[in-house]
Amino acid sequence: MHLELGKHYRIIFDNGTKIAGELMDIKLIGEEIYSLWIDIGMQPVYITYRDVKEILEIDSYENEIKTLN
Repeated sequence: MHLELGKHYRIIFDNGTKIAGELMDIKLIGEEIYSLWIDIGMQPVYITYRDVKEILEIDSYENEIKTLN
């Protein structure tokens, strides 16, 4: 999947937990994704990519904050 900074994504982890936000940064080792930083509403969150099961692009994460808890 091609990820773009500034776009909104829903990230689903291997354990089923979900988080949604705006992609702020992508850290690479060589050409492989190592980690991501997403903004979940004025709060950046670090995500280890190896724990990610699926990433879905979404229009906005504003409405998802209530539904993902």
